[in-house]
Amino acid sequence: MRHFDKKFIAEKYDQYRPQVHEQVIKRFFESASQNRDFINVADIACGTGHSTKPLLNFAENVFGTDVSEEMLALAKKQVPKATLFLSPAEDLPFEENFLDAIFVCMALHWFDQEKFISEVARTLKKEGWLFVYNMWFPGKMTSNPDYTHWHTQTYWSKFPNPTRHRTPLAHLLKNNPCFDVVHEQSLDIPILLSPLELRNYLMTQSNIDKAIDQGHSVEEIEEWIDHGIRPFFTSEKEEFVYATGASYTQHL
Repeated sequence: MRHFDKKFIAEKYDQYRPQVHEQVIKRFFESASQNRDFINVADIACGTGHSTKPLLNFAENVFGTDVSEEMLALAKKQVPKATLFLSPAEDLPFEENFLDAIFVCMALHWFDQEKFISEVARTLKKEGWLFVYNMWFPGKMTSNPDYTHWHTQTYWSKFPNPTRHRTPLAHLLKNNPCFDVVHEQSLDIPILLSPLELRNYLMTQSNIDKAIDQGHSVEEIEEWIDHGIRPFFTSEKEEFVYATGASYTQHL
């Protein structure tokens, strides 16, 4: 099943996903760039361009690919300086040894991973970088730990996540002679959300996309989430933890 193809989800995704990509990407360039010039870089499964836009600060040419026309339509507005392609991760629209770096944000778990890694090996230059990073919302409200129980027990029980490929990058590349050792980094980022912002953020998640496909109405889900989260708010906005983790390696 494909997710994030619906126009209204793409629009909410663009508006309500936390914008922390630049902080994660900046740490990569600080730790791994080694004064290298980055001419051509690609953001695979770029979505609405949140993970693409920061790359313009570090590379001469930035490309993005995605399989969702609705997502790409928004990305073209948000990141007009990037070159975007409607293309699957398993069949990248680049020549051999063309890219200095490939970035993947919150998407490796949706790919045919074996085919994608083959495409990475084909399109990356020697000593080019593969940088895979994820973000997740663990349901931690700084001022009220009781929210975590609602989020992890009530919310996820009613709207369980769809199946993902959760194999870590290090395991995928364990016996692959084309890549160097996999490095890891993590960062917890505080974000402030109002009840409306939290509800709309949750509405962008793949478990909600799955629930809509199964027959739940958008209005029904929004009302249920609103009823569940509002008692935890004592201020206009509350602080939550947004967790990030990254893995990166070099093409040999």
